[in-house]
Amino acid sequence: MMTLGYGLGSLGLGSTYYFMSAYFVVFLTNCVGLNPATATSISALALMVEVVYGMAVGSFSDVCTSKMGRRKPFLCVSAAAMLPIIILVTRTIDAPVFVKICYYLTFAVLFRVFFSNYEIPYNALGAEIVTDYDKRTRLRTISRLFSIAGNAVGYIMPLVILDLFSGNEKAAGRQWV
Repeated sequence: MMTLGYGLGSLGLGSTYYFMSAYFVVFLTNCVGLNPATATSISALALMVEVVYGMAVGSFSDVCTSKMGRRKPFLCVSAAAMLPIIILVTRTIDAPVFVKICYYLTFAVLFRVFFSNYEIPYNALGAEIVTDYDKRTRLRTISRLFSIAGNAVGYIMPLVILDLFSGNEKAAGRQWV
C-alpha cells in the first residue's frame, strides 16, 4: 500500500510537467498572442531557472532538519503552491505586451521552481522509504508507471479539452452566420 501511495505522487508530476512542456509555448502564442520567439524565450528562461534551482533544492532537502523530516516540507509546500500557479499561468490576461511577458515569465518560473521543489525531494524520499534493493526497485517501478500515466494525461487531456471547446465555437459561429 505504501508503494501505491508513493507512486501516486508521480501521476501529478507527469501530468503537470508534460502539459507545461508540450503546450505552454502553444498557449502563449495562440491564446495570449505573444510572438513565437517571445513565447519560446519565456519557456527557456523558466527552464534555465529550474536547472539552477534543481541543483540547489537537492542540497536544501539533504540538510533540512524539520520535524516532518527532510523531504516532506518541500513536498507539502510545493503541493499547496502548484494548483494556484497552474491556474494563474494558464489564464489569459488583457494587458500590454510587456506586462504579459512579465506575468507569464513570473508564473512559468514559479511553476518550474515549485516543480523542482517537489520532484527532487520526492525522488530522494523513495530511497529513504525503503532500503532493500528489491523493494526500492518495486517502489520506483510503480512510481514510473504512474508517471507514464501522468504523461499521457498531460499530453492527451489538453487535446480533448480543445476538441470539446472547438465544437462549441463552431456551434456558436453558426448562430451568427
